[in-house]
This record gives sequence, C-alpha cells and structure tokens, in this order.
Amino acid sequence: MNPYPYNPEDEYDIEPLDRQLRVTPMFNECDLALPAPLRKVLPSRLYRIFLPGPDHRKVFDTAYGLMLEGMRNRNPLQAAGESFLYSDGSGENCGAANEFGRIATLIGPSGLGKSTAVGRVLSSMGHQLIKHRDYHGQPFHETQLLYHYFKVSENLQPADIYLHAGKMAGQLTGNTFLKLMPGARRSLSDKRDYCRMVLRSSHCGILVIDNVEYLFRARDNVKEQALSMILHIRDDFGIPILLVGTSEAYRYLASDDSVASRFIEGGYLEITRPSSADDAYWDDMVRALWQWKWVRKESPLTDTIRSKIYEYTAGVTRYLMVLLVQAQILAIESGYEKLDEVSLAKAYTLFMKPIHPIVTGLLTNEPQIMRKYESMYADTTKLLKGYAEPVIGSSAAEHIKHLGAHLAGLRNGPQNGKTPTTAPGTA
Repeated sequence: MNPYPYNPEDEYDIEPLDRQLRVTPMFNECDLALPAPLRKVLPSRLYRIFLPGPDHRKVFDTAYGLMLEGMRNRNPLQAAGESFLYSDGSGENCGAANEFGRIATLIGPSGLGKSTAVGRVLSSMGHQLIKHRDYHGQPFHETQLLYHYFKVSENLQPADIYLHAGKMAGQLTGNTFLKLMPGARRSLSDKRDYCRMVLRSSHCGILVIDNVEYLFRARDNVKEQALSMILHIRDDFGIPILLVGTSEAYRYLASDDSVASRFIEGGYLEITRPSSADDAYWDDMVRALWQWKWVRKESPLTDTIRSKIYEYTAGVTRYLMVLLVQAQILAIESGYEKLDEVSLAKAYTLFMKPIHPIVTGLLTNEPQIMRKYESMYADTTKLLKGYAEPVIGSSAAEHIKHLGAHLAGLRNGPQNGKTPTTAPGTA
C-alpha cells in the first residue's frame, strides 16, 4: 500500500495528493502536424483524464482511513490476525475478533464521475494485488487483495452478489478456495460463507460496491436481503465497505434513520453538480481542459465561452467531455480548425440533441427533470456520440502509410519552408 502523499515541509499542501490522483492526456505539439483523418481521433483522449477536486480528496481520505483501520488487527502472523482469519464470523471457533468494518457512503448524481473518482482513488493507493514474500525478515508468502471493486448490475440478487464477489476475488488472487465455489442453486448462507472465506483469506482491505441504487430499487423483500447482506459483510466479514450510489440511493437512506446511521458511520460523502460557471472546481477543470486542443488555430478562453460551456452542459462532467471532444472533431473535419463559440454551438446542436431537455431542465431547476434525472440520464447518454469515428479499411492503411513520413519530417525539421504548427498555449 502506498504511503499517504504529503509535503514534509508543508503538511497542509494538497499538491502531493493531487499529483498522485491526477491523470492528464497524452499530448505532443507534433500531433498538430498529423493529417486531419488521424488527428480527429486524438481529442477522445480527454475521456480518460482525471482532475481531482476537494470532493475527490475527501473520498481518498475516507477510503485510506477505512483501509488502515480495517487492517490494523488483521496481521496473520499475530494472534488477533489469526483469530480474524480463521473465525467463522460468529466468534465460536477462535474467539470473537472484537473488530468490524465500517461503512462509508458516496452519493452523487450520474455523470459527475463518481465511479471514475473511486477507481482513481483505489488505483493510487497501490497495486490491487500484492504478493508478499517476507515480513520483518520472516518468510511470509501471502497474496493480498488490497481492494475489491464490485459493480452491481440491475436485477442482481444479494445471493448472486456473494457468489460473484467471491468468485472475482478468488480469480484475482488465484485463491485455492475458488474450487469450492457453491453452485447457483445452493443456499444464501452457503454463498455468504464462501464469499467470507475468500475475501478474508485474500486479506481484502476494502470492498467497494458501486451502483447500490439497484439494490434499493428492488422489491421490499430483496431490499431487506440487500441491507442484511451489507451489514453481514461489515459485521461477520470484518471488512470496511464503501457504498457508491446516485441520489436514488440517498432517498432510500434518508427514509430510514436506523439504516442511515449504519451506512454513514465511516463517513458520508457527496459529489454535487456545480451550480454555475463560476464554481471554483468547475472553472479550474474547464481552464485545464482548454489547454489540450488538437485544432491548429489558437483561441482564448473568454468569459463568454465559459458561460456557453456551462449553458450547454449544466455542470455535468460527462456532458462537458462530450462537448469539448465533439467540438474539436467537428472543427478538424470541417477544416475550421478552431475551438470557439461557433464550434461549441455546432457540437451541441448536432451531437448533443438527446440531452437538450435534461440540460434545459437542470438549468431552470424544472421539478419533473430534477425528479427523473437519473432515468433520463441513463436513457439519453447512451445515444450521445461519445467517441470519434474510427478510420477503417484501405483509408486507414493509407493514412498509416504516410504517418511515418510526417513524423520523420517533424524530427528532421521544417520542409519546403513550412514550419509545423505549435501546440496551443506553447511558444
């Protein structure tokens, strides 16, 4: 597990943590000399970036704290760790462990990057799989699953989650218990025992369950089973849990005080939609994204453009990425070669039509849109053109054939008196 990143000269400096979380796109000024059919696929790199903000730092702190606390008494070379590892969960075999995992909950509307943030936080903590060989000079051959991320799909029953979560953990670690996996028709208790056995023997640091709203959307009896499952993992497995869900999951938690108190004991985190173009994190993100442009003509980020970007996206991160990517692709394909009000407006009109009602409703706080946002987001986002059209067939072969010549020309300097265009924002 990676140590917590901090500046020893300034313990309140957030830059070391931001640097560990941040992911920026691959960008080189030589890219601008590529022919348009090749260059237009490059803006889609923006989909893979991650720019941390205050909410993301809180997610990191919460997950990091849960993992440290959860593993504190689980060293298998010590008595407490052995008791935890070999107890059956009820404490009858090796004595009560006197430890249980805590539950933290992360809530936020779809499209703001919750799952992306959680994935980045987990990966920045260290390799998911750690193969130990020694511990303070003692031979210690164990494989540890630092974190286990499980995404719930619609109509998945709690019994299936036990089975699939255990199977995934076993496959990742090569756990010998994998061959003991119960069949689909076995009882709920058999599947729960199998999952506990695999996760404990894998020394799992934290279990992340994403899309928990699907569990709470089910029938009442399934909903109760889901609640029971989460509490079993906390109490009997002794493994910390981070639940990730939408506002729909929040409404379920808020409806029952006893449920809410148990699901936020490890922390309650919320990622909210920026309320205006002047939101500090939103403004920083827009300014950062504006630096990475694969169009050949430079254009400044004016206040008018900033306002238009918010008007076309309503502060939804996913929509922001689609807008900037498609506007650049459109500008490259048409030869306009400029990212400005014109190309942004065209991209919004041509490629983002399915989400126009959502964006308008969010900007005006229309009650019906606010109430149905999650279902509308799921239905319309898959209709967006989320990536550049790939160059295929003989055309691709022809472009690739000339790519080497273009790069060779860049390495050898200007040819025929022409100088390759420099990258936006560079000298």
